[in-house]
Amino acid sequence: MENDEQRRRVVEAGLKALFLTDKFCRTNWDENMRIDVLASRENSTVFRMVAPEQWGNNYRKMHGGAYGAVADCLTSVAGLAARMQPSVSVALTLNYGSAADIGDTIFMECRVERSTRTLLFMSFKFYVVENGKERVLVSGNHTKHYITAQLPGDGTKTWTKLLTNPSGDDHTNTNAKDEARPAMASKL
Repeated sequence: MENDEQRRRVVEAGLKALFLTDKFCRTNWDENMRIDVLASRENSTVFRMVAPEQWGNNYRKMHGGAYGAVADCLTSVAGLAARMQPSVSVALTLNYGSAADIGDTIFMECRVERSTRTLLFMSFKFYVVENGKERVLVSGNHTKHYITAQLPGDGTKTWTKLLTNPSGDDHTNTNAKDEARPAMASKL
């Protein structure tokens, strides 16, 4: 891709497509949640989100399993900046270091470490910033396998439309079925 702004737009479009086409994402994110793409460079993308109430554990900390779900989704779309091709997980590892309180602003940095003809190797870290310093919450690695399979329903059409026109305006209503999907896709 030509520049960082174009990469950021592609990642944002990929995030919208993920929320429109992926059943897990449609059911586990609601209209009050927001994920921002802060920057996307050649091998690195940074996201920001607020730890949501519904992902809290009994101690009012973000549940450990939620980090895995978010890492899977966000590394998938960050990988689009490296190569605009869908992929599936081969391995996902998480190393826990600290916990975020519900309501904390969490940053996630995804890095493409290596890309081959069939595999994408990424690293990531979740962190909060306190007094100007990063406190790492979770770090890990994600290995993805590139696929050429068609997505069910209108999924492939939605992805193709968004990725070929990442700055277009009508991303959230590709057909009548989309009207039943969460309104949060338009807030991304």
